[in-house]
Amino acid sequence: MLIWPRTTRSMRRYERPSAWRFPEVGAFAKNSDGISSWGQGDWSNNHSQASPLPLVDLSNWSALTIGPKTFLMENFIPAQELTLITGAGGVNKSTFGQQLATCVAAGLPMLGVPTQQGAALYVTAEDDEAWLRWMQVHICSALRVSVDSVKDTLCLSSLRGHLNNELALFDYDGSIQATPTFEALRTTVSTILHTARGAHHRGL
Repeated sequence: MLIWPRTTRSMRRYERPSAWRFPEVGAFAKNSDGISSWGQGDWSNNHSQASPLPLVDLSNWSALTIGPKTFLMENFIPAQELTLITGAGGVNKSTFGQQLATCVAAGLPMLGVPTQQGAALYVTAEDDEAWLRWMQVHICSALRVSVDSVKDTLCLSSLRGHLNNELALFDYDGSIQATPTFEALRTTVSTILHTARGAHHRGL
C-alpha cells in the first residue's frame, strides 16, 4: 500500500506510474481522496529481500543531552533544512536572499532577527555579476560593514547567460535526475565548507 498526502489534479498523473515502479509494494495506492485499485496483491504478502528501515537506538538516549533546534535565522530558517522563500515578482526575494547571505557571513541580525554566523553562498541565475556587485556594495553600506570584511565568508555566483543551468530534470515517468550544474553546486558547497572549517581551526 502506498500512502500519499492529499494530491492535486496536477500530481495525480504520477500516482499510477509510481505503482508501476514499485510493484513489490502491492496492487493498491491510497491517498486522502480514496483508494484506487491497480491490480492484485498486498505488501504483507510480498517476499522480497529488501533491507529493513533504519531504527533509532533508544538505549543511550537517557544519557544524552539534546539541545533545541538550531536556526540560521532565528525561528524562521532552520539549520540543515531546505527552506523555500516565495513571493510575487518584484517583492525583492533576490535582495532578501543576498542580504541574508551577507548577514550570516558577517554574523549580523537580518531585519532585526539574530542569525547564526557562518560561510554563505548566494547563487543567482537572474542577475549578472555587475548587478551582484552593485547590490553587495549597497547591502554592506546599509549594514555598515565593508565588502572586505565578508570576503572570506561570503561567496556569490551568477549563472545568468549560462546554458543548461538547471539543477535537475524530470524524466518522462516523473522521476528527477540531477544535472552537472547540481554536481558543480555540490562541489562548490563542499569546497566552501572545507575552507571555512580550516579557517576556523586556524582561529581566523
